[in-house]
Amino acid sequence: AGDAPTKNPATAAANAAGDAVRVEAVGEIDIDNAGDILGGTNGIFAQSDVDIDIINQAGGLIDTDTGFAIDTVGAATTITSAGDIVGAVDLTDNDDVMTIEAGGSWDAEASASDFRLGNDLLTNGGTMLAGGGTVLLNLETFNNTGTLVMTGGLLSAPQTTSFSSSGTIRAESGAATIDIPGKLANSGLIDLLDGATNDTLTIDGDFVGSGDSTLAIDASGDVPDLLAITGAASGSTDVDVNYLGGFNPTGVLVVDTGTSTAGAFILDDVIASPIFDLSLVRIGQDFFLISDPNGSAFNPLVVPGFATDLWYQSANEIFAETVKPATTTGLSFWGNLYASRDRYGDDDETVTIDGIDFDVDNRVKTKRHGVQLGADYGFAFGRIGLSAGYAWADANGSIGANPRARGWNLGLYGQYGGIRGFHGEFLAKHDLH
Repeated sequence: AGDAPTKNPATAAANAAGDAVRVEAVGEIDIDNAGDILGGTNGIFAQSDVDIDIINQAGGLIDTDTGFAIDTVGAATTITSAGDIVGAVDLTDNDDVMTIEAGGSWDAEASASDFRLGNDLLTNGGTMLAGGGTVLLNLETFNNTGTLVMTGGLLSAPQTTSFSSSGTIRAESGAATIDIPGKLANSGLIDLLDGATNDTLTIDGDFVGSGDSTLAIDASGDVPDLLAITGAASGSTDVDVNYLGGFNPTGVLVVDTGTSTAGAFILDDVIASPIFDLSLVRIGQDFFLISDPNGSAFNPLVVPGFATDLWYQSANEIFAETVKPATTTGLSFWGNLYASRDRYGDDDETVTIDGIDFDVDNRVKTKRHGVQLGADYGFAFGRIGLSAGYAWADANGSIGANPRARGWNLGLYGQYGGIRGFHGEFLAKHDLH
C-alpha cells in the first residue's frame, strides 16, 4: 500500500516461469539488483502511480525468455544499469529515462522496445548491441556516449528526432542500417575497421559531423567499406583508412550520400604502404578514395641497374689491368684507388600500371669510390691472378630512390696476348654488398 523498496543482492537469484520480480505499489518503487533476475515472462514487472526507480548494479543481470527484460506501468521510470540487461523494455506513458552506464551492457538485438508516450531519453554510456531487427518505438532522444555495436541488419528508431553519438558506432558485421526520421549528429567514431573490406553502414536519414567526428574504414583499390547516407551529409568528418593495396586512379566509392556539402568528409590518418598516394575526392554528391602510385612505387626500377653497376664498379678496375698487353713475367702486384660520378636514366619515362600510363622520373646520380688490389703470375704472352677490393656507392635518385651500398669483392682473372695479335681476357668475381 505504500513504498516498495526491493533488493536482490549479488548472492541471490530470482528465477521464475512468469515474472521473476513483480512489484505493484501505491507509493514509490525502488528496485536494486546486484544478482541475477531471470524471468520466463518478464525479468522485472513494476507498477506504481508515484515513481519507479530500477538500479542494476555492476555484475547484475536482468534477462527474460519470452517477454520484456523490464516492463513498467504508471509513473515515470528511471533505469540505471551498470550491469547487463538482455531483451527489450516496455516503459510508461510518462517521461522515462534509461541509462546504460560505463561497464554496463544492453543486448537489444532483434527485439522491439516501446518507450510509449512522454518525452523519453535513452543514454548508452556502456555497450549496446543492436541489429537484426532492433526497434526502439516512441523514443524521442538517443545519446550514445559509449559503444553502439551494430551486429548486422536493422536498428529502427522511427520516432527518435534527436540521435547523437559522441562515442563509437561499430559496424563490423557486414551490412547494417540505422533508420531514423531525423539526423544522426556524430562527434565520435564510426568504426568499420576490421581488416576486411566487407562492411556497409547505411544511415537512413541525415548525417552531421562535428568535433571529433571520424569514419574509420578498410579499403583497397577494388572494394572499400562503405558509409551510405540516404539524406544530407554536412559538417566535417575525418576519414581514417587502413589501405590494403591496389591502385585505382579513378577512385572507389567510400561515402555515398543523397546530398553533401564540400568538406563533409576529409581524409585524415592513413595506414598504407609508402608506394601509395591516397586522396579523398568529392565527385558529384559522393566521396571517392583515389589511390595513385607515388615516386617510391617506381624505386624498385632503380635497383636492378644499381646492383649491376656495383659489380662493374670494381670489375672495371680489373679490366683496366687486363686490357694491357701481357708483358710481365713471374709474380707482380698492382693497386688502384678510384673515385667517380655517373648519371643515367630518363626524367620522362612512361610506366603502365593496370592499363594506365604514369610519367616517371628515373634519373639517378651516383658517387662511387673504392680500392682494388691484384696479384698475378705472368708467363709468355699471358698472366693469371687474384684481385680483391672494397667499394662504396651512394645514389641520389630524382624520385627519392637513394640506395647506398658498400662491401667487398674477390675475383679470379686472366689474360692472353702481347703487343700485337690475339688478345683475350676473363674475369670471375664474387661481390658481397
